[in-house]
Amino acid sequence: MMRNILLCMALAVVIAIGMPSAMAATYTCGSCDDCNTAIASAFPGDIIQLNASLYSDVSGCILDNSINDIAIDCNGYTITSSIITFGAINIQTASNVTVSNCSWIAGWDTGVYLYASDNNTIENCTFYGNANGFHTYGGNYNVMRNNNISFESAGFLIESANQIAENNTIADNNYGIAFYSGSGNIFRDNIIARNAVTGTYIISGGNYYYNNLFNNTVNVIDFTSGSEIWNIGRTVAGINIVGGPNKGGNYWGYPNGTCFSDTCVDASHTGICDAPYYLDGTNIDYLPLSLPGAGPSPPTSPGAACISNISLRSFYNEQSMVINDTGNYSVSITGYKDSACQWGCDNSTAPASCRISPLEGSLYFFAFIAAILVVAGVLYTRKR
Repeated sequence: MMRNILLCMALAVVIAIGMPSAMAATYTCGSCDDCNTAIASAFPGDIIQLNASLYSDVSGCILDNSINDIAIDCNGYTITSSIITFGAINIQTASNVTVSNCSWIAGWDTGVYLYASDNNTIENCTFYGNANGFHTYGGNYNVMRNNNISFESAGFLIESANQIAENNTIADNNYGIAFYSGSGNIFRDNIIARNAVTGTYIISGGNYYYNNLFNNTVNVIDFTSGSEIWNIGRTVAGINIVGGPNKGGNYWGYPNGTCFSDTCVDASHTGICDAPYYLDGTNIDYLPLSLPGAGPSPPTSPGAACISNISLRSFYNEQSMVINDTGNYSVSITGYKDSACQWGCDNSTAPASCRISPLEGSLYFFAFIAAILVVAGVLYTRKR
């Protein structure tokens, strides 16, 4: 009996020596080379965490070549370059890698490049002034969420299938999203706004879009036969991207406020326009989202000093309000930032020219107080 126990103990020691530790380790790095050394020697569950901002003027900075099941945490630091080189973070033939908390990725050919890699997550990062924010080539089921992507040639360059992009702000690029190959990609809960050429550029179709806010002069350019899916079934699972009670399709806006969702009727206040939106002859959003308050006003008591059916839609740096009553009211709306704003409406010529303009160019919502003269259904818009 004792002999068997000793043999088992010896075997356990041999196994323990021959296997890497099950305890995840955190390695810190302050240069591209140091980070790459840590990645190359990492075991599953390890975390590579920046302790300084990184800069490189050679081809790329961080490279994960086939190292799986690790996390790369920028820890609020930046990764920048002064010349357009390969990519800030390159994940090649790797899976289950998480990249997070990069406060600023700027000056690269690509912010994050995913090559033949599956099931990776890129989250809570800001991309600015790269040729492309994300570039996926091959691979499946990568998730890109809670990122801000701006001033790129393309926010997303997709050459793969089954990618998921959610809760991103994709604004002020040339192309918001460009699909060059692959299908089955899902874009949901994103703000896609003010992109100069188009919000979505489609060469390869068969992708899904729902609960996005489109607000570009040209929202979609499609070179396929209209195989895109622009809505899911109507669902009450949470508030939609413009504050309505149902999810379904997308909000379709133009910067001048004249696109389909900007003006559609929602008589029953469901958050869904009463008619489908035909982007063209083959692309149809059957459940386009409406601006909250787009239906008729509820009755009010005679002589009552009330504002009924005030609704807000908020995205990136714009907040709009619809007031479906007439009269003189004082309105106070508090946002997330304490920032001074000024009311830009000349009441002598109200209401068509009303604008609320912040005194500083923050991307957050502002607090403002306004005394306004309103006419039923007028849209007041606050822009930076």
